[in-house]
Amino acid sequence: MHRSLKLTAAVIVAFVAVVVPAHGARAGGQAADCDPRTGKCTIEVVTPPTPGTGGGGGSGGRNECLRGGTPVSCTSSGGTWSNQLQCYLSLASPQPPLTDPVWAGHTDGAVYWCTTNQGLAPTSRQVWLAAPPAGPTPEELARRALDSLTIPRPVMRRSPSESNTDAGVPYTWVNLWTWVWTDPASWTPLSARAAAGAVWAEVAVTPAQLSFTPGDGSAAVACPGPGRPWREVDGNAAPTAGGCGFRYGRVSAAPVTATLSIEWTVTWRGSGGTGGTMPAMQSQASSSFVVEQIQVVTR
Repeated sequence: MHRSLKLTAAVIVAFVAVVVPAHGARAGGQAADCDPRTGKCTIEVVTPPTPGTGGGGGSGGRNECLRGGTPVSCTSSGGTWSNQLQCYLSLASPQPPLTDPVWAGHTDGAVYWCTTNQGLAPTSRQVWLAAPPAGPTPEELARRALDSLTIPRPVMRRSPSESNTDAGVPYTWVNLWTWVWTDPASWTPLSARAAAGAVWAEVAVTPAQLSFTPGDGSAAVACPGPGRPWREVDGNAAPTAGGCGFRYGRVSAAPVTATLSIEWTVTWRGSGGTGGTMPAMQSQASSSFVVEQIQVVTR
């Protein structure tokens, strides 16, 4: 019963698609090298979050490794960038004897090479530091990896078909189950990896739930998967076996704007046995149509 019929109504049509990152991270940013077969993406971090005494550090916000206000790579063959010393730091090996003037009488801490990459002739000097230079944490790298991903929007599909129109206006039918689903390509786990020297993190973004907000004031319908197309064997029964849908209880005098959303869980793991979860993300698409009275019905 989900094919073509004669109906009555007039309406305005609109389609809008948006991505809503629930935790504020942008969906799509730094370019990543992604394998379309597996969804695996890899990036190398150029600038971790906030200015600090080392390549990372700082209290809250984002780190940036800056040379005179200009972002630079936080790691290089010279070591880890220090905003305070404006050079790359690497542990001197072997350490100079404690009689070396660089220790300045200290017996704790360690001596590091401080390398300034300027032009074709980098210069290096030795400096004493009480503690190792700071760098980006695995969690900071995980957030950078997350920022590199573009979270797919759902592609709303519907039965009765969204291609059905009355005088050019899409419609669905009152008191008949409207099936909804998203294209499988938008229901794909994603991952990305970021590294800064020996510190690394990998983030995984996984579709967890599809929800349909009908737009007529009714509560959203939640479905555990991407939904599936209606089939003739389904008849007019409520969606089962992975189906997702809603039954409109009254004809609409004006268009309803329905929204299809995918909720994504975000987990990460990193060097040193670190890992955890991040706030869920959401992507969504909306479509406007009218709810018509059935006169003659075929799906």
